Amino acid sequence: MNFKKLLAASSVPMLLTVAAPVAVYAQTEPTISYGSVGSAVTTLQKDLKSLGYSVGPIDGDFGPKTLSAVKSFQQAHKLTVDGVVGPQTWSALQSATHGASFTNVDLRYSAPSDINTKTINSFLSERFAELTFTTHLTLYIVFH
Repeated sequence: MNFKKLLAASSVPMLLTVAAPVAVYAQTEPTISYGSVGSAVTTLQKDLKSLGYSVGPIDGDFGPKTLSAVKSFQQAHKLTVDGVVGPQTWSALQSATHGASFTNVDLRYSAPSDINTKTINSFLSERFAELTFTTHLTLYIVFH
C-alpha cells in the first residue's frame, strides 16, 4: 500500500509527528571555507571521504584538496559552487551520508532510528496492519 492511499484511507486513533534532523545538523556546524581549521573541517573531510571524494589527509585543515572536494560535491548536488560550507552544503552532506531520517516523537508509537524517506511507507503500512480499527479518526503526520 503506498503512502498516499494509506494517508487517505487511514482511520487510526494516533498522532505521529515526524521530524527530519537534517536541519539540526546544518544549524550546529559552523560555516567554514578555505583556510578554516578545527573539528568541523575534520567532520567535513570524513564525510566527503566516505562519499568517495579525495580530500587529502583528514587533518582538520581546509586546504586545496578539501576545497576541490567541496566544490565537486556542491556541483554534483546542484548547490552554489563557491567552496564555502554553510547550511545548504551541510544539509546536503548530511542527506548524502546519512539519508533524510525520520523520528517519531510520540513515544507511544516510537519509530526505529533507521526509518528514512525510502522506508517510511513500509514502516507505516506494517504498523497500521497491526492495529484493530474500532473508531474513525484521522491520521495526522506533521513534518518539521
